[in-house]
Amino acid sequence: NSPKSQLVIPEFKKSGKVYIFFNGSKNMSGFVSTASDLSQSSNSNYAKLVSLVPDVANQIGTATRYHKYRNGLISPISGTQIDQVTNPSFYKACSVLRKRCDESTRQLNSVFEIIQNNIPREALTVITTDLNLTSEEVRDRMPGTLGHKIIALFRKGMAFGLYVLKSDYKGSINGLPGGIPYNAASARPVYLLLVGPVEKIIAFRKALKQSFSKKAPRRQEKFWLFTDKIIKNQITEQTFEKEDYSYSKGAKKTVLMKGLSEIPQFLINKKGGQVNFQAQLSQIKIPETLSFKPEIIKQDLWMQKTNKGACTKRWLKFKKSKDISSFNLQNDKIDLTFFANQAEMRKLPPRRNYFLSFSIKANKVALSEEDLDWLKDWSFDKTSYDEVVNKKAPFFPTLNLARFVNFLTAVSQDTFEGGTILRYNSVFSRK
Repeated sequence: NSPKSQLVIPEFKKSGKVYIFFNGSKNMSGFVSTASDLSQSSNSNYAKLVSLVPDVANQIGTATRYHKYRNGLISPISGTQIDQVTNPSFYKACSVLRKRCDESTRQLNSVFEIIQNNIPREALTVITTDLNLTSEEVRDRMPGTLGHKIIALFRKGMAFGLYVLKSDYKGSINGLPGGIPYNAASARPVYLLLVGPVEKIIAFRKALKQSFSKKAPRRQEKFWLFTDKIIKNQITEQTFEKEDYSYSKGAKKTVLMKGLSEIPQFLINKKGGQVNFQAQLSQIKIPETLSFKPEIIKQDLWMQKTNKGACTKRWLKFKKSKDISSFNLQNDKIDLTFFANQAEMRKLPPRRNYFLSFSIKANKVALSEEDLDWLKDWSFDKTSYDEVVNKKAPFFPTLNLARFVNFLTAVSQDTFEGGTILRYNSVFSRK
């Protein structure tokens, strides 16, 4: 029996609560500025996104709790007040602590304090934000900081989703390097941060994508999933059909042991022969997760001594691994070659049955080259701020987005223990 890989996502079941936090800071008002105070809502992509969130949340949990947050001040709102989120009145400056309420950075820390201390692990949290993060926020890891809270949640087994959407924008962007607002933007990225069980984040993303395709089919968006669960299922010998195999001269498929008929069995000529087949990572990889590379091979080999008695008596395990099989990675395809190493194969006594358990493990995750290229256009930092401003580009990217995504990637790698993506069992004999 092949043990289940720890990389496989759990099955999704609608359950628990969904907690939604709408950012009420002044910077967010630009996403709904096309609406007047008397209108029901804006027609921006962000407004469309907000209108979809309640229906999508209802597909994930059995109850939804809504909140407004603004620089440490968090207050509940009812479901009937959701329409206000798409109207400029939702973002009016506070009458008390006005200066603090209008601060355009450090908006997320209080929400993550609640996630860490008050929200159950099985719940899903959804946060709207413009992700305007200071250098200190993406750098600091001391207790009490945003970085420290995110690391703690990763270590508890939570996954993170980051959804990016290009939306119309009109207004001032505050909280930038130098303290001077930027007023020339007509479009900006807006974000959903998702925190919770990986299967619920995947289900939320899938439902949102389906709903949004009808409402805004030409939208520009991006999604990342940061998790240690990166495959839908493990590739096994049961994955492959008869036509998937090719054989060189001296190799053929046969039946050597009727009691193991569900396991592929091969007869290899003692002068040589090999079996080739191919696996596709795209069939098992969860879309939009970090990229990974199959790197570690494990080959366990047993020789049948007798066909009677207990299993441990009938089979002898080789103490030293036999490198009789190999793989080659080409893009998302794994080319597998079995029994080609004749130097090792000749060491095996002929006319005996052998049981081979071959596995490939992934132990690293990383951003793809495509991800890195995308971040160049959607992110800036303090050193490139002047260049962005001087261009007076209508699309204004996000402060320190690349550093934040790199931070989430680094924490994902630190907490990623690796696991088996392919485990292939077979029986063979040399004759």
